[in-house]
Amino acid sequence: MKPEDIFDAITGIRDDQIEFAKPRRSRLWYITPIAACLVLALIAAPFLKARVPGAQPLYTGAAQLAEARYPEPDGSEAPEAGPYAGGSGCSDGSGSQWEEIERGREEYYDNREAYARRLGGFWADSAGTFLTAVNGENMIFSPVSLYTVLGMSAELCEGGPRQEILSLLKSSGIEDLRDSARQIWCASFSLEQSTCLLANSLWLSNSVDYKQPVLDILAENYFADSFRGDMGSSEYQLMHLNWLNEKTNGYLEGRLPELDLSPDTVMCLDSTLYFKGRWSDEFNPALNSDGYFHAAYMDQPCTFMSETAAGYYYKGEGFTAVSKSMFGGSMLFVLPGEDISTNELLADGEYRDFISAYLQSPGLWQNAGRAIINMSVPKFDIASDMEMALGLKKLGVNGIFEAGYGSFSPITDRDFAFTSVRHTCRVSIDEEGCEGASVLVMPGDISEEPPEEEIDFTLDRPFLFTIINTAGLPVYMGAVNRVDS
Repeated sequence: MKPEDIFDAITGIRDDQIEFAKPRRSRLWYITPIAACLVLALIAAPFLKARVPGAQPLYTGAAQLAEARYPEPDGSEAPEAGPYAGGSGCSDGSGSQWEEIERGREEYYDNREAYARRLGGFWADSAGTFLTAVNGENMIFSPVSLYTVLGMSAELCEGGPRQEILSLLKSSGIEDLRDSARQIWCASFSLEQSTCLLANSLWLSNSVDYKQPVLDILAENYFADSFRGDMGSSEYQLMHLNWLNEKTNGYLEGRLPELDLSPDTVMCLDSTLYFKGRWSDEFNPALNSDGYFHAAYMDQPCTFMSETAAGYYYKGEGFTAVSKSMFGGSMLFVLPGEDISTNELLADGEYRDFISAYLQSPGLWQNAGRAIINMSVPKFDIASDMEMALGLKKLGVNGIFEAGYGSFSPITDRDFAFTSVRHTCRVSIDEEGCEGASVLVMPGDISEEPPEEEIDFTLDRPFLFTIINTAGLPVYMGAVNRVDS
């Protein structure tokens, strides 16, 4: 599947890497997102041509080797298209799968404080690494997806490469990481107040023999589908592209990768995250105003959404932060000081401490107060593409990128290394949060005395944000440096 009209865009990319293509828009009526994230996580470079000249495929055609099981939405039959296409894969119906996910969610909440303390540094360090912009561009990534795909890659290797990942993710061993990844996935999965679906997959080449036990582990603990096929063939690439399109509900239209994997590619490891939420208290369009967002290099016209409400604010020497509630989560906005860039704030130790503390419990940050907050937020629809391999190396993950450095024997006896970590993400907000409407009155707000303090919180210059789900996990983190899409 190599359309001629994108030939010029892909000729500068190595054959063992992924490029972007346009998906077909999904027609699911029940899911309309404010955010979707795609991690095209790890592309295995072959290193096989020199070692095995003239290697012949072991198989032909394409097949699924292991299947993740998802419960069906709303207890009804699974749709024919979209993130839940194909049903739950459960022979005993989706009820048992709901029970398994609920058990995993309960296990996560039983250990939530320990997870927050353990992973706070990882969330903050990864934000500092992957949100730092070079030329004032917007940067977005999914910390939860990054955690998941690193866990999956740890399952595929052993020795030094595995230990590097375990150390970064603060896990005592592979079984601990496995349990943590399963519990985080279950806690993140939601079809209720918000929609949040993580989906993972492993795509193997027919030229490489595989070991089934690790595929079963990925399916059970990381909810990952596994496939094999002829790398580079139109059939396999279309199968792969359709999977990515369905798991992101077509929201990355125009940004979804065109898969142009070489026949020499050994495997491709993917993680996607799809999210939809709606503000608990919607912005009133009548209060919208036109203004300018003061980007680093220019002033950009934009529409600001405004509200005045009692709420909590959080301060540091170089920032002020305010949170806005969503059904099933919240969005934290962090505004740097007047003369501080988002890059400078990301490197600031106090900001990193704040993010770690806030994700554990907002009340842990002592420099906080309650006030009447006059908030103005720009409407935006932003996207970012990034290569994450260099950043992961800076975080201490090197072995999986070096051929011959460590053994990948859990998955195959052939030698290879991952060469690329591609990430694409899009986030948009508007007055409702997303299309569709409902009202929820949140108890407790109307019974409190109005605060005496009043502050203005206008996001008219570059700022940071974190979208947090109901489990307190950072679904997305981003740096908005400009508001044009």
